[in-house]
Amino acid sequence: MRDITKEMICYYKLKKLGIDFMGYYITKNKCELSFHHFLIPKFECKLNDLGEGYYIWNGVILRQKTAHEYIHIIERYDLDRFDSITSELLDQKIKEYIDIDNIRRINDILESFEREYINKTTNEGHYIIQERYFNRTLKKKMLK
Repeated sequence: MRDITKEMICYYKLKKLGIDFMGYYITKNKCELSFHHFLIPKFECKLNDLGEGYYIWNGVILRQKTAHEYIHIIERYDLDRFDSITSELLDQKIKEYIDIDNIRRINDILESFEREYINKTTNEGHYIIQERYFNRTLKKKMLK
């Protein structure tokens, strides 16, 4: 795990909160967390002499196998929703803490995406929305 990722996990108290920037559960295994380039994509950082772009201002911490994978799927299929989620992530970065109101709005965006794309499949016939993407804080509470 990169030092920047460790630093951000501590700064935003993600282990204590038990969620990432999008409201996905995290466990004690910090290795499941990853740095998501959310303002300038990694490939653009290289083109703009920003190295690989691992800067606090350019990243949020997401759970790799859920939130991080999912946001890139959303980016591929629905750029407007991706931009809306990015805006909520940026708002949390500006506030310098994870805000339940932003998590609620992210959850609303995800639910909207899910309603529209729930039956969408890849060319190989796999659903683009995997069951594990539903394992987020607000979704769990709403299912109870």
